[in-house]
Amino acid sequence: CNTKWEVTGLSGVDWLELGQTSGDGNANVAITVKESFDDAERTALLTISAGSTGDNTYTIEVNQSGKPLITLSLNTSELPAFTAAGGTQKVKVTCNGAWSASVPSSIDWLHISPTSGIGDTEISIKCDAYTGIQDRLSLLTVTAGSKNPQRGSVVITQSY
Repeated sequence: CNTKWEVTGLSGVDWLELGQTSGDGNANVAITVKESFDDAERTALLTISAGSTGDNTYTIEVNQSGKPLITLSLNTSELPAFTAAGGTQKVKVTCNGAWSASVPSSIDWLHISPTSGIGDTEISIKCDAYTGIQDRLSLLTVTAGSKNPQRGSVVITQSY
């Protein structure tokens, strides 16, 4: 290339880094692809524009395969059971990829943290105090992978 050039198409692409995105003349541009923690393939289309008006354009497609197998397991040897006083307990997540955790949106008496992560961790479950007259329960669901999702669930109970 004997003129100024610029690479675009990186907006919203956090898994790809370029050594430089513009220059004047010939250049070797290093492309770094970050590890994928999901099982879905991802694609970025980069456009190289050259010339004073960007009239010479070239498109490069960068593809990355997803993880071949996402594994997920929850330590359910002791299911979270809370007394009426509430409190905090933990559930161990073992996963080789990215995961997300949730309780149903209608459940306002349980609070989980973190709600997402990568790899092994513990999810802290905080349960509010309860003055009702019957036991209540909910489900904590952890999901990993988007192409072939793996799910694990834990029943959480609170006595009155």
